[in-house]
Amino acid sequence: MEAIVLAAGEGSRMGERTAELPKLFLEVSGRPLYEHQLTRLAPHCDRITVVLGHGFDDDTAPESAFDTGDIAADTDVEFVVIDEWATTENSYTARTALERIDDEDVLLVCGDVVFTESIIDDIVQTYENDLRDDGFSGVGVVEGIQDEMTAVRWNDEDVITEYGAIEGHQEVGLFVLNAAHRERAIEILDGEENDWFPIIFENVPSKPIRVDDDERHEINTPAHLRAAREKWSERAEQSAPER
Repeated sequence: MEAIVLAAGEGSRMGERTAELPKLFLEVSGRPLYEHQLTRLAPHCDRITVVLGHGFDDDTAPESAFDTGDIAADTDVEFVVIDEWATTENSYTARTALERIDDEDVLLVCGDVVFTESIIDDIVQTYENDLRDDGFSGVGVVEGIQDEMTAVRWNDEDVITEYGAIEGHQEVGLFVLNAAHRERAIEILDGEENDWFPIIFENVPSKPIRVDDDERHEINTPAHLRAAREKWSERAEQSAPER
């Protein structure tokens, strides 16, 4: 499996915190967000592609900004910078990365989500055991109807039918694209540069993968960042060995 981390945007709602670099560099529990993501994705992935834009407009080699020393040695981490980040949405970011990938299943990860390793374990295992061989992609969701966060809906057969700013089950920024759907996904995103990439999953056979909301946290605003720092600091304290 490969992974794509979508992190090209400015994150303007974070104000000065992301004026120079994207949200991947916000610190949570003493570590930048990208470290949380990459170390938890690496055990499941041969390669992780991080797609950047904001903060990397000066042709500086992106590798120099990241410390990937703790990433698993057998996982390649690659960085792609898109020049069009300011005039496109993450649909363009996703298409750019998918065009670089061969016939592999792909974990698509929003660059503003911090998550535990167990949630990735659950998503990958559910996908491999229940969805892949039946020809489905997967969308991580918190089950329960709400209208505050981006949502998906599905039918009586658990097949996703709608996505967007709608009343529905919250999607959590973690997706698995079946390798059989990659070419179709690129076709769907072609010409949709100002849309959001999860439109893929209402147009290819996809099912929800239900996860525990406590195992992840989306960071869109300063309030979200404060809450994430509090949650993950508590986790660090609980997991620290006794002296």
